[in-house]
Amino acid sequence: MINSQGWIMLHRKLIDNPVFMKPELLQLWIYCLLKANHKDNNIIFNNSEMTVKRGSFVTGRFELGKAVSQNPKTAYNRLLVLKNIGLLSTQSSNKFTVVTIDNYDLYQTIEVKEDTKMDNQRTTKGQQTSTNNNVNNVNTVNNVIKKVFVADCIELKLSTLLKSKIELNNPNAKTPTSLQSWAKSVDLMIRIDNRTPDQIKANIIKCQHDPFWKTNILSMTALRKQFDKITMMNNNSSNNQETEEVDDKYANIKYEN
Repeated sequence: MINSQGWIMLHRKLIDNPVFMKPELLQLWIYCLLKANHKDNNIIFNNSEMTVKRGSFVTGRFELGKAVSQNPKTAYNRLLVLKNIGLLSTQSSNKFTVVTIDNYDLYQTIEVKEDTKMDNQRTTKGQQTSTNNNVNNVNTVNNVIKKVFVADCIELKLSTLLKSKIELNNPNAKTPTSLQSWAKSVDLMIRIDNRTPDQIKANIIKCQHDPFWKTNILSMTALRKQFDKITMMNNNSSNNQETEEVDDKYANIKYEN
């Protein structure tokens, strides 16, 4: 039986997935998301202890069919459809099946809040709460849900733009492989500092074509800190030209909620 407390995250891109137009398949997919462990869990099976990892759960075709009110064989075949389209993976024995949600951590992630000051600006009551999926766990130590930035989001597009400009100036520059932390800085600039994506894009281009700033702005954190100074910096002709000739890959960056 699923713990009815807590909640999970659903990405808006689910609407674009073919699963969305198949009610029974969608029902099964959401069931799998709800059933998956939010943390590693030890269970007793056949008088032996086994560990079921975060993002996974143990089931069988009859249990699966009963849970979603579908024929057991049909429910299991639909589970294999979800596997074939890359949403989950399975490991089966003659007694049970371990179902693992692919990319579970990408969409179901919690972290300890890093910026108490920003939190205090968003609430007059002083503390944010965090609810761990599948567990009604209210934490009063300033925990918040971590935003995980997915491909094609404006935060990662702008982060990739800065990374590409830095590496163009210095091919040996040490830039991060994962741009999640940079994307978080972009998110804070948009939500907290009230910068627009177009303003951020313009300042990325401006700072990376200035002899002084291109050696000092080597991260999104640095860009955020010096944003006003870079904004006030006088444009020269090369900056104006570069602003007009942004790479096609980034020229149409638009912010969407």
